[in-house]
Amino acid sequence: MGWRDWPYWLKGGIIVEAVHIIFIIIFVSIAVIKDSMATAGDWGAGFAGGIMLMFGLIMLIPMFIMGAIIGMVYGRQKKNPSSTKKIILIVLIILLIVIYLFPIIVGI
Repeated sequence: MGWRDWPYWLKGGIIVEAVHIIFIIIFVSIAVIKDSMATAGDWGAGFAGGIMLMFGLIMLIPMFIMGAIIGMVYGRQKKNPSSTKKIILIVLIILLIVIYLFPIIVGI
């Protein structure tokens, strides 16, 4: 079963997750490099990179869910183009709920 045979929701989740992980690596690397340029006696060196990494790891599941929802909408739109407006409205509401409530539930 190759990539072409996978359902659209799984493809969307994996694509969004891959992009998310690439951004985590880039932003944490920049923060670590920036903090390593600080003085050696600075107790806060590495703190920003750790915070970014922790937040990025916490957001792995919501990002996969958002990608899966986007993939599901794309797949349904390809099958039945007339039902797109209702589905887009529902998806936007679900995405807003996931984006804003997940950090509150996790306790950030």
